[in-house]
Amino acid sequence: IIDIACVMFAGIAIMLPLSKESILGAFLTFLASTLLALILTGARFTVIVPYAMFFGLYPIANAVQFKYKINKIVALIVKDVWFLLSMFVYYKLITALSGYDIFEDFSFIPEKFMDYLVPGLFVFGALFFVLYDNVMIRMQKVVNYLVYRMKF
Repeated sequence: IIDIACVMFAGIAIMLPLSKESILGAFLTFLASTLLALILTGARFTVIVPYAMFFGLYPIANAVQFKYKINKIVALIVKDVWFLLSMFVYYKLITALSGYDIFEDFSFIPEKFMDYLVPGLFVFGALFFVLYDNVMIRMQKVVNYLVYRMKF
């Protein structure tokens, strides 16, 4: 849980070049941080894959959305589906690498409700993403303000 929380907030580092409206700089920051993560984590793909698939690219996608004035609802739906697919790949990767399925921990749920567990998690994930999207858009504004105040 700590790994995924850290990966979620690692995208804030990508926001620094975006505060100067440099999408190229943000993308180069993303590439450099991904390569450094490969080296410094000993190629822990369970940490690197969610960052490389979603959380590192997400601030760049937001910048592109605002730069080209893409419809907010359409952008939110596309980003939400992207998030859900990334988390599904993350789940499959963890299961494949560790041989442990997290759904085994849900043994307290009656068997008749197990069919609804995955769709329920997708709905919860989609709703969580709406909150995350709102927080990260506000975080970009905070980073923009702080960089402006520091006169970088």
